[in-house]
Amino acid sequence: MPAHHGTSQHPPVPARGPGWLRLYHLGLVHMNGRVYDAKLGRFLSADPFIGNPGHTQAFNRYSYVNNDPLSAALCTSDLQARQNNNPPMDLDTLLDFSRAMLRVVRDFRYEDTRRSNTATGFVEEHRVRGVLPDGSKLDLAVCVVADVRDGKVCDLREYLDVSAASGLIAALS
Repeated sequence: MPAHHGTSQHPPVPARGPGWLRLYHLGLVHMNGRVYDAKLGRFLSADPFIGNPGHTQAFNRYSYVNNDPLSAALCTSDLQARQNNNPPMDLDTLLDFSRAMLRVVRDFRYEDTRRSNTATGFVEEHRVRGVLPDGSKLDLAVCVVADVRDGKVCDLREYLDVSAASGLIAALS
């Protein structure tokens, strides 16, 4: 998919995988050969390769890595994630939290993304936006500091204004 698919409001920006491209205006991630639709939780084209015929999910050619491509492709299995210096979460806990957010926030999206490489990974600032169940708008400024090992995120620290997230916290409760 050519890079010109961005708009001035939502230009294509790198997604979190190596060479991936997030296409905000389409709600898609171009993952170097296949396009992933996060809302559907599926790729838009079938995988021509069946990686593990002994695993039934391998025959779902619209899925990838046990139907959870973003977790397996992005993070190490020993990932430690913290929000505002709270106790660390492992990868499964972080994914459960992310799924809960997607269930309660309509039109969930990242916008105004800025990323800078560091000696050990990257720093990313972005806005998390969407609509909460009560109809109010979610608009959080977030800063993520990530350490990367062997091309995968191994340590993630996310910082946000908890008072600005009060509506989200209530919706998740």
